[in-house]
Amino acid sequence: MNIDTTTSSGFRALVFCALMGLMAALPWSQTAQAADFNPQPDPPGFGMLGVADGQTARLNVRLDRIPDQIYPPDPYRVTLYFLNGDGRVLTQQTFPMIAGQSAFLDYAAPSIPVGLRQRIRPIVIVEPDVRGNTPDFRSAVEVIDNITQRTAFVYPGRHNPPDDTPPAEHNPPGFYDSGIIGIARGQAARLNVVNTADIHNPDGYPPDPYRVTLSFYTKAGVLLAQTTKLLAPGQAAALDVKAANFAPSQGSRLELYAVVSVVPDAHGIVPCVMPTVEGFDIANGKTVFLVPAV
Repeated sequence: MNIDTTTSSGFRALVFCALMGLMAALPWSQTAQAADFNPQPDPPGFGMLGVADGQTARLNVRLDRIPDQIYPPDPYRVTLYFLNGDGRVLTQQTFPMIAGQSAFLDYAAPSIPVGLRQRIRPIVIVEPDVRGNTPDFRSAVEVIDNITQRTAFVYPGRHNPPDDTPPAEHNPPGFYDSGIIGIARGQAARLNVVNTADIHNPDGYPPDPYRVTLSFYTKAGVLLAQTTKLLAPGQAAALDVKAANFAPSQGSRLELYAVVSVVPDAHGIVPCVMPTVEGFDIANGKTVFLVPAV
């Protein structure tokens, strides 16, 4: 179980996606491994997020209805996963689905001390039919309070690059930043980044980890915190900043932005990394907002 033991935070992030190719197999754990197939051509739509004691994450997916399209008689195989920050499967389930149907997978946070958080990464994989066609789908993650059953926040899935951008032309620079966000005393900001090459592995992708730097800056451009990590496919890194460490008074807010930079490989290829920024309450570890990569 991969549980965060700190309650600091961070963000200024977006998406980096290199050439998309065939997927061989997901290099997770010995006990959970996906079958060999070519998944949807877009990069995965989710980065990392956190759940605390008393919360459940629900991954929802719905296959689109396409008018006048003839679907095969057999249902599509749709597999939903939750992974931890080391790329290991926490839970998974496969559903046979036809166009217009929906399914969901729940992951309840383990019984952990108040204030600590479990890092999770949602994944949706829809297998193509016998003709090689994959239906469009919509996905989102809800974080639900177990007692009240109220949704704390929703993290909508994304498809990047845009549908009109051929994957072979989408090899962006390895540097992105967020807009300005604010946190108050008692809160922290967390910048998450995960190397998603375990899902979308371009042809000839090198096996070596990628060097990723995560940074937080004040709105004036003063560096608050920074860390550099080597991320193998499926691995995630995080950087935290506490408002109390920088805000001068009880009523003040810390306004900041986050930056993610990735060093390309020797061939100039940047991996597809998914960043997210969370704001969470330090006392209970529960996320109060999440900014996905855009």
